Amino acid sequence: MRRTLNTTTRYLALATVLFSLLAVVCQPSSAQAHAQLVSVYPTNGSVTASAPSSISIAFNEVVVTSSARLQLLDGQGKVVSTTFALQENGTKYKLTPKKKLLKGAYALRYSVTSADGHIIVGASSFGISSKSNKAIKSVTLKADTKSVSVQIGSSVGQVRLSHSLSGVTLLELRHPLLKAPMEVSVAQEQLVVLPFAGKWTISLHQSVSEYQEVTYTGYITVKG
Repeated sequence: MRRTLNTTTRYLALATVLFSLLAVVCQPSSAQAHAQLVSVYPTNGSVTASAPSSISIAFNEVVVTSSARLQLLDGQGKVVSTTFALQENGTKYKLTPKKKLLKGAYALRYSVTSADGHIIVGASSFGISSKSNKAIKSVTLKADTKSVSVQIGSSVGQVRLSHSLSGVTLLELRHPLLKAPMEVSVAQEQLVVLPFAGKWTISLHQSVSEYQEVTYTGYITVKG
């Protein structure tokens, strides 16, 4: 009887250890979570009265990138010459233009790697001393048999974007020169900066239920 009890005790102890190890392995870890964008300066979609002395981007955890993966582009899509600096132990990076930025629209495109090896890509844009373009164009976004109308300016610079959908979870603008999606606010009316002329893709993701999301896509040609 003693041998049976000892064997049972050992099995229970082993099961307890395995369960504890499993709980540790399955427990979410901040190091395993994907890094998230915290801020970018100048703010995406904003217009500054004067040229900023530097452009910065910050994440909620340490990320790795390089000057070839973090670039400032001018309105023609050319890379602006900058100095590249790491700040705040790798959670923030700063680009300082070697020459004063001229009036116009600019874009920041980035590709960073988080601690878990996940690559995060994206873009933002801003303008310098540029007025908001008031001309609005209606663009139809389609999703299978559904469609929705979005109003957006059709020229380079700061423009107004509006839609009438509720439950929007993501709104993206894409251009070949960016090589990354530019996420903008999901608000029904907002100001965005379109830094380049040419064809832009607009994608709008709408949550229609707990288990279903609809993606609407359309295109607009922007004039210089």
